[in-house]
Amino acid sequence: MKVILTGSTGRIGSPVLAECIANPAITSIVTLTRRPLEPTSPKVTNVVLTPDGFLDPSSIREELAGAAACIWALGTPHANSREVEVEYPLAMARLSPQLRTNSSQPFTFVFTSGALHRYLAVKETDNLWFMSELRKMKVRRRLLLERYDASSLTLVPVGCGR
Repeated sequence: MKVILTGSTGRIGSPVLAECIANPAITSIVTLTRRPLEPTSPKVTNVVLTPDGFLDPSSIREELAGAAACIWALGTPHANSREVEVEYPLAMARLSPQLRTNSSQPFTFVFTSGALHRYLAVKETDNLWFMSELRKMKVRRRLLLERYDASSLTLVPVGCGR
C-alpha cells in the first residue's frame, strides 16, 4: 500500500513515519515536506514543496498516483497560519480521491489535531480563552473536510493524549 505523509519532520509526523516504515503492509511512503528529509528508508520518497505546491498538489500528481491514504500531520502552533491549518489539507483532500487506482475503495484521509484534539471548539462562534484562534481554525478545517463525499474520501480525525 502506498501512503502520503505530511509533517514527517515534526513532533507528530516523525514517529508516524517510523511506524509507516516498520509496517510491512506499507510498501511506499511519499513524504511531503517544507524542508528536505534525511534519507531513512528505501520505502520513502521525499518531495519538498513550496507553499504553492501545498496549495496545488496536482503539480506532483505523478508522485502521488496510486496512494491509498494520506496521513496529514502537518501543522503549526501559530494561530495566524490559516494557510497551513486549513488551505493545505483542503487542497490535498480535493486531489486525494483522484489518486486511487482502485476506485472501489474510498481514499483514506487521516488528519491529526495534536494535543488540542480534546479541547477543540464545537463551533466557530464558541467563546474560547486558550489558543482561541488556532482551535477555531481546526474546527473550520474539520467542518470543511466533512463536506467531502464519503464514497470517495474517508476522513479519520486523530488526536493525541486521549
